[in-house]
Amino acid sequence: MTRHSGDMLSGGANSCDTVGIDDLSVYMPRLFLPTTGEFSISRGIDPAKLTRGIGIERMAIPDAHEDAATMAAMSLLELMQRADLAPEEIGKIYVGTESGVDEAKAIGTYIIGMLEKVYGRGSFQDCSTVEFKSACISTTLALESISYWVAAQPEDKVGVITFSSIFPIPE
Repeated sequence: MTRHSGDMLSGGANSCDTVGIDDLSVYMPRLFLPTTGEFSISRGIDPAKLTRGIGIERMAIPDAHEDAATMAAMSLLELMQRADLAPEEIGKIYVGTESGVDEAKAIGTYIIGMLEKVYGRGSFQDCSTVEFKSACISTTLALESISYWVAAQPEDKVGVITFSSIFPIPE
């Protein structure tokens, strides 16, 4: 969640001196797969490369009812509840991802739809969403872009960035 965190600069009515990350939420699936044993052996990977080399002992995997959109919505819901953040306070939701729910509609529209089941139909009517592809770099770009938006807009709106992807496990 990104918002203004300072006084307006004297240089312009619509700019501020500081924009920052105010809060963070993480959603992890509850299912895990150990990376040693059959997983690494069947892929011809030395288990030590995973455990000692990059520090991965187990990998989270989504349950049958989970996808990139549901995981992002769960994370955002938890953040909104913890920060007492109302839907009308959110001006933009930017999503960094490698995944697509249906390869046509942006994940953010699904996130808003799921959250409106909690907060009421139309509760996010003044919130726009954009999807950025290419996971890590796209999420960084989303953060940079939303920071410029927060700094430039006159209202005290919050910008939210979420990253959610499901990466296929190569066989």
